[in-house]
Amino acid sequence: MKDYLVKFKYIFPVYVLINLGTVIGLFILRYLFTIKFQILAIDEKIWELWIPMILPGILLLIFMQPRLKVLTFKNNDDKSFFFVFVGWVFIMATTMNSQQYLINSTGSLVVINDYQDIKSDTIRYISFQKPFVLDDNQLGFSADLRVSGKHNNEFNYDFFFVMPFIQSNVSKEDEVSTVWYCKSFHKQISNRESEDFKRDIFNKFYMECVNSLNATNFNTIEYFERLGTSGTYKNGLKAVNSIFPGTINKDKKDLPILLSPVSSKFDERAGNLLPWFFVLIGSGLLAMALLLMWPTYNKKKHDTILKGNRKNNNNLYGFIQILIPKRNYFIVSILLDSMIVLYFLQLIQLNSGFMSHSELLLQWGAVRKDEVFDGAYWRLFTCMFSHGGFLHLLYNGIALLFVGIHVEPLLGRVKFSIYFILSGIAASLASIIWYDNVISVGASGAIFGLFGLAIFIDYFKTKSFGSNKYLITLFAIFAGINFIYGLMVPNTDNAGHFGGFIAGIVLAYLNSIIDSEDEFATKRR
Repeated sequence: MKDYLVKFKYIFPVYVLINLGTVIGLFILRYLFTIKFQILAIDEKIWELWIPMILPGILLLIFMQPRLKVLTFKNNDDKSFFFVFVGWVFIMATTMNSQQYLINSTGSLVVINDYQDIKSDTIRYISFQKPFVLDDNQLGFSADLRVSGKHNNEFNYDFFFVMPFIQSNVSKEDEVSTVWYCKSFHKQISNRESEDFKRDIFNKFYMECVNSLNATNFNTIEYFERLGTSGTYKNGLKAVNSIFPGTINKDKKDLPILLSPVSSKFDERAGNLLPWFFVLIGSGLLAMALLLMWPTYNKKKHDTILKGNRKNNNNLYGFIQILIPKRNYFIVSILLDSMIVLYFLQLIQLNSGFMSHSELLLQWGAVRKDEVFDGAYWRLFTCMFSHGGFLHLLYNGIALLFVGIHVEPLLGRVKFSIYFILSGIAASLASIIWYDNVISVGASGAIFGLFGLAIFIDYFKTKSFGSNKYLITLFAIFAGINFIYGLMVPNTDNAGHFGGFIAGIVLAYLNSIIDSEDEFATKRR
């Protein structure tokens, strides 16, 4: 019990501070800067998804993970990362919950007579006291077509329709209304369908949405929510711009107000978010307290950490070191850095402009059959460095690090770079040959090529799989899990993975021939 109290006092308060500090701090910052004073115009997805996902992990690695090294686990295995992972999951979930509660609980319902009464930028929820009129003769439309899923196996249709509020039933087609009704619709199909099928679904879904709008009794809507900085708002502006070109000016000033209809009761908008907040934060604290009962306390290690270099005990510091090109993972670091920088540049452009996700990926080098056949062969190379989302980047980054730090020292920097690129190009070719209209991005095909190299490079030299069978088995399991996942999940694209893997085997064979010739030439000299 005494050792438990020592562990508890040394580790638990730090976790509590990170948990409460992240949740409360982000809650206050967003309230002050985006709701109360409206100083920052940051996309809602950044507040509600990206910051809650990234910030807790960074804080836990910096402040809590070094303290976990005073714990000794069974068989001397370092399981401190499991503590960090559990803490990250609970803090992330609690922070996401609190951000949703902030948006849904703040603000009051303002009742107005006419849309022209919307003058203050702080009004978020609006209800009309009198019947209002929408001009359905000025129906604006925009579409965001994008792929999603771990292997880009899903194709998404997001449609946005807008209609202007007007004073009477007389339409003024030469005037741009200051306030617009905005409604979004979503549909998802398999990304493996043909281009003609997708086009047919596009037309049918469009008519379904139009018919739904025509059948809507707009004056039965409970209330409207004024759209803030979000993807729906940006696409709604594109729909307005389809009727009145030039609505989206470069300075983004005097932009129209977009109102999204809400069918539920205003008092019910927060739902069960508050009870769930206390459940999540209490569960996180209880889980960490119980986990500390598992390992034993090592006082000697504790004293060593206090006297030693804190940087060397920090996982975040070690991760940052991996991103610095040096020693045996020089090219791996460059590849990781390139992918990370490119992803954040894409994220900035996506959140600051009026571009669909598919358009963004194509602009940054994604590969698709039509573009390649039209002469954009460079896409076979550039698609390796672009990724469809944060989880896609994270997954491929871990895989590249896992295999790259073993294969690069084995091949050398030049060969590693060449084989990585050739495997990636082979994966891109396999994708466009197998699929007619799929936008493909990611380094996974090239990474599978490295797996093929790692598994077969010794085999072609010695007719055995080498002495380090344990490491090769890990590679095979990792690759096998991905192939099995692709076979089990409907509509998953494995063409690129398979093409990259086969290319890796071929390259391993060619590498064995090159090495044999070099050895023969050396002996002759």
